[in-house]
Amino acid sequence: MATYAEHFTPDLFFVTCVTVDHESVLSTSVMIHLLRTILNAVKQTYPFRTLGYIFLPDHIHLLVKLSAGIVLDQIMDDMRQQFNQDYQALMGLPQPMQIWQTNYQAHKVVDVEDFAARLDYIHYDAVHHKWSLKPEVWPYSSYQAWGKQGLYQTGWGWTEPARIQGKHWG
Repeated sequence: MATYAEHFTPDLFFVTCVTVDHESVLSTSVMIHLLRTILNAVKQTYPFRTLGYIFLPDHIHLLVKLSAGIVLDQIMDDMRQQFNQDYQALMGLPQPMQIWQTNYQAHKVVDVEDFAARLDYIHYDAVHHKWSLKPEVWPYSSYQAWGKQGLYQTGWGWTEPARIQGKHWG
């Protein structure tokens, strides 16, 4: 059975990026695929590792480990700009538009407990926002991968985990 301590590493960042006016831009599998493709392309330019993620219709949370010399702003600015351009082209929109809020939120993860709380928060967020009844049902998160590693057991997140009760980081 995996533990959070086995996977904690320094220099992790918990990131929240929200769409303008909480528009449900990421409400289809096509848009999720576009976002995943863009994030993978950004990784080629600015190497980073994604330890956790969730994509919801109006916001995303990422738990990332940056490579040496990489700045989080580079990653987020490139991701948002490329998504804006590709979304506009895909939708056939003639004028530039802003999809993401200008600012994103970022928090440096300080220790194993903070890592555990942020990872749990990510994996519970679809249930919290009532997009899913159970974390394992939401297809756009890293929950399944962590479950396969033994970090989450059947039934985890069917009620709000004590570690994240009352917290709102997004």
